[in-house]
Order: sequence, then C-alpha cells, then structure tokens
Amino acid sequence: MKTKIILVFTLVLVTTILVRQPVSAISHSSRPLGDSKVVATVPSPGYPEGIAVRGNRFYVSGPAALGQPLGSAYVNAYDLKTGAFEATYPITITNPFAGMSAASCVAFGPDGDLYVVEPFVGIIRMDLNPGNTQSVYAPFIRPVLRCSTI
Repeated sequence: MKTKIILVFTLVLVTTILVRQPVSAISHSSRPLGDSKVVATVPSPGYPEGIAVRGNRFYVSGPAALGQPLGSAYVNAYDLKTGAFEATYPITITNPFAGMSAASCVAFGPDGDLYVVEPFVGIIRMDLNPGNTQSVYAPFIRPVLRCSTI
C-alpha cells in the first residue's frame, strides 16, 4: 500500500507570493485557493512525516510510525515540479537498544544540511551527498534519576 503525499496549494501559493511573485499574481492563478493534488507516493509502510524543500527538490522523511525495524527510517528526494522520485537516503544511525527506528520532522539548516529527528537517537545531520554522510547533531539525553535523602 502506498501513501500519497499531498501538498496544499495554499502553502505553495503563499510561499510563491511572499518569495517570488508580486501580489498581482494572485488573480492569475489557474488553481483555486486551498486546492491540493497528489504529487508523489511513498513506499510501504507509508507514514510520511516531515517535508522540507530545497532548490528543485522536496524531501520527505518517514516512516513516522514507531515500531518499524531498525534501519527502516529514510529521507526520500522528489522533483518539485513533477513529483518524480530522485533519491533515497536511509538513516544509518540507529539505537540498537530501542530495537526500532523512525524519522520524524525535517528542516534545512543555514549550513545547507538536512536535520532529521530520529526519536530513538536524536537530531541527525545529513549532508545529502552520494555517500549519505550522517552524524548525530544533538543526541537525546536520558534523564538522570536523583534520589534525595530526608
């Protein structure tokens, strides 16, 4: 079963207006405000979570469903205009004590790297190069239990 990625035209329109086009472009839109369309599908088990856009690609992280086996988290790249699949970047850093993996929110940093939340590891920095270079940017810190004496 494939899950469909739907981009809401409202967000695309607002981004386009604020970044690239004059306000007069609003009345020339061929699609109604709030319209959406399927631009791509993600592989099974589905559950895409984060979407980030850079250049002519959009990046989708997943699966967000907890309970998937180690090594199942990924970031996929798609062409922004056509929705065609372009590349996959598996999350290679896992926590073997958790026994599962996931990929949640994504965002690009000012350094151009993609930052992905892996709930069992922390924040993973991805260079999105052919070598799929990754590092733990910020590990999740386990809480320290403190015992007080009376």
